[in-house]
Formats: sequence, C-alpha cells, structure tokens
Amino acid sequence: MTEDDEFDSANPDEAFVRFEDIEGRLVCAFAPVEFRKQKGTNGPYEAAFADLLILDGEPHALFDPVPPGVNGAIGVVQQMMFTTDRIIRMLKRVEGTGRPLLGRPETRPSKFRTKAFGLSAPTAADRELARGPVAQYRKVRADQEDPFS
Repeated sequence: MTEDDEFDSANPDEAFVRFEDIEGRLVCAFAPVEFRKQKGTNGPYEAAFADLLILDGEPHALFDPVPPGVNGAIGVVQQMMFTTDRIIRMLKRVEGTGRPLLGRPETRPSKFRTKAFGLSAPTAADRELARGPVAQYRKVRADQEDPFS
C-alpha cells in the first residue's frame, strides 16, 4: 500500500495483542461480549470477543489509545479474542448484567502440559484503582456509539 492509496488493507502478518501482552495487568472486559463458534484444525471451538480497558502496567504499542475523558487507564484492546473455557465461562456469567468483568489475566500449569489461561479475582486495591477509569469509560461508551470515532 502506498501513502496516496485511498484504501487500507489487512495485513495477515500484522501483530496483534496476545494473552501474554495483558498477563498480570489489571483489565476490565466490557459487554457486549460476542460469543461465536470458530473453525479450527481439530474441529470447531467457542470463542468470546470483548473490549478490554487496560488499567495498569506499561503502555504497549499494540494497545489502542484511551478515549478522551478517561483518565488513569493505560490503553484499550478492542475485540480481544478469548478461546479458553475458563475465561469464556466468566464472560458468560456477566453477560447481560451490565457489569464489566475485572481481573488479572494469568496462566497456570495444566494437566495437559500446556498453560491454562484464566483471570484472577481482583483485590480491594484493584477495585479501587479501577473504579474511576471504569466509570469514565462506561460513560464514554454510553454517550457515543463508537468511543474511538
């Protein structure tokens, strides 16, 4: 693509936010969460897509900027895909409640000799840190159909 090209195109080699990029950070997942079946090499699997507000840690080049009016957050990840049953169950539990899901992404050893991905429960300090930015982000989302426009 050239600079004068009027169209942008997807790059299949483009970097994307991985679980490792958010691991250990305080994140808040917002509804609406989309659940859908994906086609995989070993058959279909369920995936969940949610917008994340990143609340601590260092900025990351792949995080989207925080919308104006939201203070104290590090970045946003739009439509982060989760394929882990444990996280999908957590997202389903808050679906339709109007409440975001707060926690710290973590990995644990699995009985299948791979990493098990999950979300640890937030501490009282995490909840306090999140309270202001989450309220501001929710207001921005309510006031605008697309907070990034």
